[in-house]
Amino acid sequence: PSASVLEPPKEDFKTINNQIIISALERLGVNAEASGRNDLQVVEGGDAYKISGSAYKLKNESDGLRSLHHGTMLLDVDTEALGTYLTPDSLKLKSKGISSVKSRVKNLKLLSPQISHIAFTEALESEFVKQRAGGKEVRYLTVSEKQALEIPRVKEVYESSMDWDWRFGSTPAFSVELRTRFPWAIVQIDLDAKGGKINNGKVYSDCLKPEFIDHMNTLLAQGNGYTYDKEGIQAFIEDLANMTSGDPSTSEWVDDLRDWLVEEVQ
Repeated sequence: PSASVLEPPKEDFKTINNQIIISALERLGVNAEASGRNDLQVVEGGDAYKISGSAYKLKNESDGLRSLHHGTMLLDVDTEALGTYLTPDSLKLKSKGISSVKSRVKNLKLLSPQISHIAFTEALESEFVKQRAGGKEVRYLTVSEKQALEIPRVKEVYESSMDWDWRFGSTPAFSVELRTRFPWAIVQIDLDAKGGKINNGKVYSDCLKPEFIDHMNTLLAQGNGYTYDKEGIQAFIEDLANMTSGDPSTSEWVDDLRDWLVEEVQ
C-alpha cells in the first residue's frame, strides 16, 4: 500500500509523519525505525531491512506553501519479481542517469503474520487521527475520480501526467542491448535512447539475407524518432515491413521481430 499527506508544511514534517507510520506498525507488532532521509527499516539478527521508501516535495500553490509526503510499505510482495524489476542485466541496460542505491528488503508479513492491507491502513488512520487531531472531531471526505476531475487544478495535473512527454520525455539517456535467436538468424540490436526516443542503433546478425538487416540499420540511422515503447517499436516494424514488402519470404521474419521487440520494451 501507499499513503500521502498533503498539508501546509510543519517544522520537520518528515520526522512527524514517519513517527505516525512507526507508531502504526507498533500497533501491529513491528518495531521499525527511520533510516537515512527517506526510508523506514526493521533490524533483525543485526541486519537492517528496508520496508518503506518515501518521497517529499514542497510547492507553492495559489493559497500558500504545501508539503507532500508520499510513502510505500512492503507488506507481502513477490521479492523475487521485485529484484528482477529493479535490477536489470548490467550488460543489457546501461543507464546514464542517476544510480540507485541497493537495499535489502523484507516483507512485513514475515515479521507479523496478522498484517494485511486493511489492518495496516486502519492502524495508520488511527495513529494519524491520534497524533494530528489532538482529540478534536475529524471530518472524513471521500472523493471519487469523477468528482476529483471536476476540480480544474486536479484535471490539469491529471491530463499533464497522462502526456507522453511528461512520462517519458525526461527519461535519462540509456543504452540497451537486445539479443535473441530466431530459426532464421541470431539478431543483436544495440540502441541508444534519450528522452524516451531512440536516437541511434545498430543491428548485427548472421542472417543469410544481409539486405534485410541493412534495411533495419537504414531505418535506425535515419533518426526517425521512434519512441522506446510499444508504439515506437510498432512504427519501426511497420516501416521495415514497407521497405521489405518486395520480398514475401521475409514477412514472417518481420512478425518475429515485432513480437520479440514489443515484449522487450514493455
